[in-house]
Amino acid sequence: MLQLKNHPLIDQIANIMQKVELMIQTSDKRLIKAALQSLSLEVMMKIQTNVNANNHEDVRLVYASKQFFSDEFGVLDNVKTLATLSESAMNCAAKGIFLQAYLAENGRISWDDYKTDVSDFIVAKAKSADSASLLRLARCTLELLKLEAVVEDVGERGASAAYLNVARALFKLSKDASLDGQFRQEGLVQLILALLSSSAPQCASTELRVFLVGVLKNISSSDDNQRFLVKQGALVTMQGLMRPASLTGSAAEGQLFIQIAALLRNLMAASKRHPQFVSLGLLDDLTRISAAYLTNEELQINISRVFSKLTVCENTCKAFSNVSGLISQILRCLAAHKGALSLVTRHAFVLGNLTAKEDCLREMLMFEGEDEGARIISGLLERYWQRDRKLAQLEASGSGKGTDAADCEGVLVKLVRLVANVTISPTVGTYLSSDPVVVDTLLDILGCKRMPESEELVLSATAAVTNLLFYDSPDNLLLTSDNKLLQCKLLRPMLLESYNVEALVEAARALGNLSRHQDARQWMVELRIDEVLSILLAHGDRDLVFYACGALVNLAADPDAGVRLCQGFKLRGKLAALLRDAPEEDEELMLVAVKVLSNLRLDPSSEESWPDDELSALREGLHRTCSTCENAPQPDQTEPEDAVDGQDNSTGVLQSREVLFDLASRLLSSLPTPEATES
Repeated sequence: MLQLKNHPLIDQIANIMQKVELMIQTSDKRLIKAALQSLSLEVMMKIQTNVNANNHEDVRLVYASKQFFSDEFGVLDNVKTLATLSESAMNCAAKGIFLQAYLAENGRISWDDYKTDVSDFIVAKAKSADSASLLRLARCTLELLKLEAVVEDVGERGASAAYLNVARALFKLSKDASLDGQFRQEGLVQLILALLSSSAPQCASTELRVFLVGVLKNISSSDDNQRFLVKQGALVTMQGLMRPASLTGSAAEGQLFIQIAALLRNLMAASKRHPQFVSLGLLDDLTRISAAYLTNEELQINISRVFSKLTVCENTCKAFSNVSGLISQILRCLAAHKGALSLVTRHAFVLGNLTAKEDCLREMLMFEGEDEGARIISGLLERYWQRDRKLAQLEASGSGKGTDAADCEGVLVKLVRLVANVTISPTVGTYLSSDPVVVDTLLDILGCKRMPESEELVLSATAAVTNLLFYDSPDNLLLTSDNKLLQCKLLRPMLLESYNVEALVEAARALGNLSRHQDARQWMVELRIDEVLSILLAHGDRDLVFYACGALVNLAADPDAGVRLCQGFKLRGKLAALLRDAPEEDEELMLVAVKVLSNLRLDPSSEESWPDDELSALREGLHRTCSTCENAPQPDQTEPEDAVDGQDNSTGVLQSREVLFDLASRLLSSLPTPEATES
């Protein structure tokens, strides 16, 4: 026992110690515990009024007194009473918490007994105690552990053990979301970040860091705490933890990175923090950690969650192309965890975001490592479509449709969206159009899935097919005679049965590409798809009208189809109304309508079938179109913001306007006169 001389409380403490020593000799443990509880509280109240928290001897006095009412005898078991103590008493209690570390260091109690004692002490009665007091007690303990006198007395090992036990207690408390604000208000966030940044040996334990980062992860769900953590330097602190001199690959180290990635995911919830994340180089750090722990599925999932948050911002996506090995690492991760549905879903989402705008990323992804990316994506698409079909069979047999089926369709949505995005690139699109796995899977999806139940998947599959149809490669499997007929049959129900405008737009886009082929146009007529497209010209959605016109441009090039549409469905009158009502600034829509009319006019024998009322309406619409082109302001006067990547696109606007004016003028002059139609 420590010997302290000339301290005002020595006599009082000595008397209590004598009482305790006598009670230990009795056999009634319940009596001992009850007496010790009373005596310990008495000592606490005396310490509260006499101890000086900054005095080295007073700190040691608390250690000495605490050994006779340690938790193994029930000390301070009444947490309600502890919660009512003042700030000074809290400091004293905190000093007592790690007295046991001193006792363990000196062989008075075992380290095994100490291991969970303190954390249990703080949390055991949390339901009946004031949570703010418990957090304050933990904060006082951490503050005291910063004093050199404390570390000198308990030793490095004792301080490390004390830190770990307080961290365990805080981790348990941090699971209560209602305490998130109190962690910040009590000043614990700053203390934890300081500990994580410390190079002191007693703070270097990986296990300690796991709990401390876990606390920050748990309390970072709220916006206020996210902002506060970033302001306090949490990103820099996490980066420091991810850059040790050498990675050991240990399980404990893996757990630390799991917690770090989960915290970073929360902190990246707001896009305004993305630039700081990128500028610090954290993308490089996560790529390196992912490569070092490739087999750790939980870590890889958490990293993919960070990437998911980052890639919803277009500006951040551009930074991914500048990180060496990042795309390759995502592909390696997908290859290593192809059966991990959650991970595949998130990484497919990330890659879909990256390839939505950046053509260089599309080719980088698919042709990485001798087309390895294309093979991995194709293999995953096949794998999860086969799983979907097996789950559908179980459902048909009466086993029911559970979350497995919904999750499987969810990953298919992300994979098919990725295929749709990468096939915007001519190089990638031409390559994948010859891949039987990709083509057959997309057609199977359109054949098996229906809009009401699988809307997002059907839309993504239609978009992917539309992109692939654009490439007139001799190896394009979608352009075989059988597949063109099949696509016409699959797209027809989407036009007739769907009330979803987006589905109608995607179907019209696909038919626009398909209608470039004469045999496909014939099937579209036989299936009466041309009639539906003509009817859609009166729809209120501008994009749908535009793409329906695009398909009609090709259909109108066949004289028989053109005559049928004009005589049976008044196509010319609908196009005249479109030219009359189209917004003056929408020259693109007017141009595609004029192209349909120009193709209808290619058949000289059609003159006698142009009624006067249609001719009058057409002249009015064409005159308006020409006038709009002549009176339109120069693009650099009204649309300087339309420049792309710093380049002026006014030349393209002017060229398009000249084409429109030329076509409309020539068509206007070529229209039959009323006298010609009468004769």
